[in-house]
Amino acid sequence: RLTIEADDANFDEIMKKVVKTCRKIEPDCTIVL
Repeated sequence: RLTIEADDANFDEIMKKVVKTCRKIEPDCTIVL
């Protein structure tokens, strides 16, 4: 489980980076927004 806190203004950009990084580390992970 991973909890991410970010400013609303940057949230979408940060989540794109998080998804990309998670896919590299754990290709079969499930991301729920």
